[in-house]
Amino acid sequence: MLCYGQKNGKLEGVLSLKELISKKDSAVIEDIMNTNFVSVNTHDDQEKVADLFKKSTIFIVMPVVDHEK
Repeated sequence: MLCYGQKNGKLEGVLSLKELISKKDSAVIEDIMNTNFVSVNTHDDQEKVADLFKKSTIFIVMPVVDHEK
């Protein structure tokens, strides 16, 4: 998973490497990234994070952000 952030440091979207390399060279990341994603906080309990993975059949990776992002 690739994560994309703007200058303000906030996570704006995610996309897979497969999505990125399968697009035309002229593709713009903002147009192909997924802005509807799940992330966890650096202070989240490991049990909470593990539970998110258990409940989802979609996630194999998940972005970790700090409280400001």
